[in-house]
Amino acid sequence: ALRVASLEVVARDLPSLDDPALRGAAELELGEGLAASGRAHEALVRTRSAVDTLALGGDAALHGRALCVLAGSLARAGLVAEAQHGVGRALAVAARLGHGALRFGSLAATAEVAEAQGEFLAASERFHEAVEVAAAQGLAQDEARMAARSALAALAGGDLDGAIARAGEAVTLSRRQRRDTLVQL
Repeated sequence: ALRVASLEVVARDLPSLDDPALRGAAELELGEGLAASGRAHEALVRTRSAVDTLALGGDAALHGRALCVLAGSLARAGLVAEAQHGVGRALAVAARLGHGALRFGSLAATAEVAEAQGEFLAASERFHEAVEVAAAQGLAQDEARMAARSALAALAGGDLDGAIARAGEAVTLSRRQRRDTLVQL
């Protein structure tokens, strides 16, 4: 709550910023904070604004990250067609830049879109691909979290054996990091 309050103070000055990269980065941060605090509609508005602002100028990788965040938020809001479009755009940016962390974010957003469509086995596969990309990129915390999400999606899709295997992977990764990712979910 304090993070969002601080960001909202900064947000009042955003229209006066001439630098679209800085303005977009601040809007993205605010959108993520609003989403984390459960203010989904406000988060969508801010994240959409961040995507639009970053498209005007700034770091292409940050624009891609904003597209990933927006796609995940749209999927959770049930706006699946729009989320799919955002994922496609994010994947295109990731491919163009050869940016592994952005590929990771795109795969995670793709999985969230599949979950929103009730395609849990496809979501489990995309989350598992995200585990592999996270490992290759040194994103250890995300690696364990995506393994846990993959297990939950496999369970929701009725793949008990897959869920058990992925849950085991999540536990192993969590122990390696000395954190309990499963409890976080």
